[in-house]
Amino acid sequence: MLLSHLHRFVKTPQLICVALMLGFAFGQDGVPQTEQNAYDEALHHKELQTRIEGLESFLKTFPGSTLKKRALESLMHTASRETCKGNRTR
Repeated sequence: MLLSHLHRFVKTPQLICVALMLGFAFGQDGVPQTEQNAYDEALHHKELQTRIEGLESFLKTFPGSTLKKRALESLMHTASRETCKGNRTR
């Protein structure tokens, strides 16, 4: 939608550059790159407790993120794994 409005004011090569810049700024899913990086960093911790803390921190830092649902699902899954792991060691 934005691109169709820009087309009135900008020539095609410039429009392509603008589209590419918007794509890089918001990532593939329209998620700002800083949010995507924070989510990825939290999710890829090896230690389960550290992953839980990272996901909780992500949710506090980006409460309105479009990745919120995925972060909550990951948090629940990771927390259940941590609980199961704790039950096996007792």
